[in-house]
This record gives sequence, C-alpha cells and structure tokens, in this order.
Amino acid sequence: MTPGEIGIEAGRIFNYNLPSNWLFRSQEDQNDHGIDGEIEVTDEKGIAQGSDFVFKVQIKGEANCTILKNQLILSFNLPTSKLQYYLSFNIPVILVVVEISSETIYWISITDNDELIAKAKSIETSSTQIHIPTQNTIKRRDDNLAQKVLSAVIASWDFLALKGVKGSIQRFADLDPKRLESRIAEMGNALFKAHHQHLENLLWQQDFLKIYKVSSDLIKSAIVPATNRFVAALFYRIALRAAPLHQAIGDQARDVANISMILISLAKEEKSVNLRRYAFGLARAAKLKYEIDSLMANNNAAKALSNSPEGYLFRRELHKQYKTVCTSIKKVIDLLSLIAAKGQYQILYETYLECVTSLVLFRIIQKEKGSEDSIDFFQNWMVAIFQFCLTYSFLSNDIERAEKLYSLALHSNLLSTEEIKSLKSLFTTIDPGALEIIMAVEENHEPKIETDFLKISTEKQKAYFTNTARNMGMDPEDPDNVMGQIVARALTNFDPTEIVKNCEHLFIHYKPGGIVAQTLQMHSAGGMHLMICLRHKYVQGTGNLLKLLYTPDIEIPGHGFKKNHCDNCSDCTPRPPDWKWSLAWQESEKAKHMDFLKLLKGW
Repeated sequence: MTPGEIGIEAGRIFNYNLPSNWLFRSQEDQNDHGIDGEIEVTDEKGIAQGSDFVFKVQIKGEANCTILKNQLILSFNLPTSKLQYYLSFNIPVILVVVEISSETIYWISITDNDELIAKAKSIETSSTQIHIPTQNTIKRRDDNLAQKVLSAVIASWDFLALKGVKGSIQRFADLDPKRLESRIAEMGNALFKAHHQHLENLLWQQDFLKIYKVSSDLIKSAIVPATNRFVAALFYRIALRAAPLHQAIGDQARDVANISMILISLAKEEKSVNLRRYAFGLARAAKLKYEIDSLMANNNAAKALSNSPEGYLFRRELHKQYKTVCTSIKKVIDLLSLIAAKGQYQILYETYLECVTSLVLFRIIQKEKGSEDSIDFFQNWMVAIFQFCLTYSFLSNDIERAEKLYSLALHSNLLSTEEIKSLKSLFTTIDPGALEIIMAVEENHEPKIETDFLKISTEKQKAYFTNTARNMGMDPEDPDNVMGQIVARALTNFDPTEIVKNCEHLFIHYKPGGIVAQTLQMHSAGGMHLMICLRHKYVQGTGNLLKLLYTPDIEIPGHGFKKNHCDNCSDCTPRPPDWKWSLAWQESEKAKHMDFLKLLKGW
C-alpha cells in the first residue's frame, strides 16, 4: 500500500471504531499539515457537554507497527517539529497510531506527557521516538477503553489549566525581602493602620451586631467620604467572617460577594488605584476560598468513590472545579504580581494573608495530581512570597499575624528543612528579634498527628461531616437544598444514644445508600436503617428519622418499636447512666453480631 492508501485506511478504521457519541470533525488538509481532526463528546441524548469534552486527534497509519518490551510498548517516530507544534495547542491533543494489518488503534496523550515535553525542548534530531503503551487502544463498543481516553483528555485539560498558573508565576515580580527595610517607612498608610486598630478593638469587644449596624450606617451615608465608607465596609467584611449573618454556606458566600462588590464600587468612587487593587484582591481571595474548599471536599469524595460510575461522574465535575480554581489562582497571582511590581507591599501583604490558606490547600491537591515539575514551580513561588510577607509582618511590627503565618507554614509543611534554615539566616541579618519569635513558635508547635477517626468525639465527627457536606454544596442548613436535607437527616440519625441507652439489647444497624452516603462515607446517610432487638430478633426499618421509628409523633396502631416491643418486655435492661454511643462502639458491636446481621441483607 502507498502512504496515501495507508492514511485513508487508517482514517476508515479509526472512524469505524469510535463510540457513537464521539463526533469526529475532519480538519485535515491536502499537505498533511496541522491536525487531522477534532472530536466532541456528547451525552446519551446527543447534547454537547462543553469545551472540556473537545480534543484534537492526529491520526497516523502504519502497515505494521514496531512493538517492544514484551509487547508492552509501541515505538513510533514523529517529526520533532510536529511534536513541538502539537504541544503549542491550548487544547488536548491525542496522537493515534493505526496498525493497518491488525486494524488496532493505539493512542497517547501528547499535551501532558512530561517525557515528550522534555524531548521537544531538548532534542536536536529531526524526529522523536514516541513510546505508546499497547494497552492504550480504542475498540468499537468498548466503553472502558473509551473512558480511558476521556480520562486522559480531562487530565490534559487540568494540565493546561495549571499551565496558566505557571505562566503567571513566571511573570511574577521579583520579591526581595532585603528591600523591605528601606521601603517599610514609605508604606505607612494610615487607612490600613487605622483599620487594624479599630478592628482589634471591635473584635476584642465581640460586639458584632454593633459592627454590622455602625458599618452599614456609614456605608449608606451620603455625607461620609468614600474612603471612610471603604474602611467601614472592611469592618463589615471581617464581621461576616467572624460571625456570619446566615447559617447556609451559600448565603454566606453571597454576603461576602455583596460586600466585595461594595468595596470595589467605593474604591472606584474614591478613584484610588490602591483601594481598587485591594478590593479586587479581597474579592478574588473570597471567591477562591469557597472554590478551593469545595474542590478539596470533592477531591476526597472522588477518592472514596474510586472507579465506580458515580466516581467517574464526580471526577468530571472535579475537573471543572479544578479548572475554575486554576483560573482563580492565576488571577490572584497576576494581581499580586502587579501589586508587588508597583511596590504596594502593604496591599500585597493584606491580600496574601486573605488567600494563603487557600493556596496551601491547592498545593496539597496539586501534590496529589501533578508531576514533579508542576509541584516544584508552585512550591518555589509559595516559599518566595511566604518569606516576603513574613518579613513584612515583622518589619511592620504585626507580630501576632507573623506568628500565625509561621505556624501555618509549620502545620502545612510548607517549608523544607533547608528552606527553614535559609529563612532563619535571612532574619539573622534583617531582624534578629524576629528569629527569636519564630524559634518560640517552633517550640510551641505540635506536629499534626494522624488521628483515628473512630477515636475522636462524636461531636467532632459530626462537625467534620457537616463542614465537608457544606463544602460540597450539600448544606444541611439550607432547607431548599435536597442533598443538604439528606445530610441533615443523617446528622440527626448519626448518634442513636437516646434510643439505644434504653436497653442493652437494642442495636441500630445502619445500611447507608445513595450518592450522599458514598461521597461522604457517612454511616447514617440515605439507605434503610434497621432497629433491632438482639435478644428477641425483632427488626423494623426506616429511611426516615430513627426517633420516629422508635416513638412516632402520632399514635398509629402497630407503629412504634418501643411500644410494640420494649414497653412490656421483661428482658429490657437499661444501659449504665453514663453510657454513650460512639462510632467505635458501633463498629465493634456490628462485628460481634455480623452472623445475624448478614441475614438482614435483603432489607
């Protein structure tokens, strides 16, 4: 076969084996330049799923492929210029090699392949050897193989999202802590100093209602200057974080968003570039916080769901969140870079403190997801800006926040041993007093110890599930949130002490079910829960509240476990007065009675 015939046959084989919901659009030209085509993946109804499910494909045909390493690797030579061209795309590129003789389709993701990226940068030969795992194939009506391609596409989109963050870091203004001492006197902005002092007084009094009232009156005033109203809005914003006006996390986010827009509006009214940058920094930091909290919670849930169908759906949503977070972090870094370049170090410092926790959480997620290179560039930037802002806090005599900042670094393992040593050396020359303070923080630091979840208190366990659910958008405090109400019911059923304490033969066999239970890994969520008398083998189940199963609110003949089985039972033996249920006890009792509980599998 001629090369042209091989190319035509490769295209035919490729198209024939594509899943029916993969729409292939040819972009091939006569001179074999550019990309052969683009694929868009639709859902089961044929509706496009958005740009994240679009990717480029380059199809190469071979009469017979070269297979190496015990049939594990396919070797293919690609012009280096083509490889460099494919890597220039801001959309995932999948290289497809079709072996005509066997009609086998092999593929490899180009976009996020560290080995190929390194080769494209360093290789001097005209062609590059590509190694494709032979397990990477596409076959007609094989959903698992197709899913593997889509997972690679999603990973490539994540890589491209992070690439934007990396570009922002590379453009970041140089931060030299040694320059600060000569500039610190110039930064004495009375606005921020007054803001800090006043805020400390108000927080010390813990009179948040007064903060809200006074701040609101000032913000709405027609005669108070915009600068003073800006300060009042800052008070209001801090109060929102310390004592939110609403319980539902969605309402809290809206409150912060609203005050952020007011700050931006007041900064524009004042025509102050500094205030505008500060307001934008606060707004972006707040937005990033809610996004990163949600991403962190869903990242843990995706791991719990593993390779289940629900897990795939979760990872798709996780990718969208990851992309959004990368965009937000890029905007934060770009703004911090601009502020640093202008020498507005007070604003840089304040904005950094607002988002440092979110950046630390992103670093944790990135260490799980990224290559060494993607971890290192973010880590290096994190260390540089941390050192700069820590130095600023000491030189501006903001000791309390300096201690908190250094403590955060210790708890999150932000700094390596060498980086801590370098930091101490820096403070020896800049501010010896600061060295004593960070040494004291180290002495009081208690390293985080991994705690067995079963050993922490029931209240802490419930608080964990509450916060995790809220960050995943399942807010139990929101009456209009369907998933949140499932969580609320699970929290009510979480601890059955008030029921089980009445008799040592009573046991609640939790049978969680549904997406909420799977994502939270919460024993009392969803499903059907069984109330059991282990002595007489009485069993009743409910998908509602356990307390209603035990003692219904309304007298209904035949209903009520307590009335039917406990009130007149001569074997009823209350547990000791100080007895309390715990998750550890639950697991122990479950194991003890497993033979009987297995008989209830069909409930």
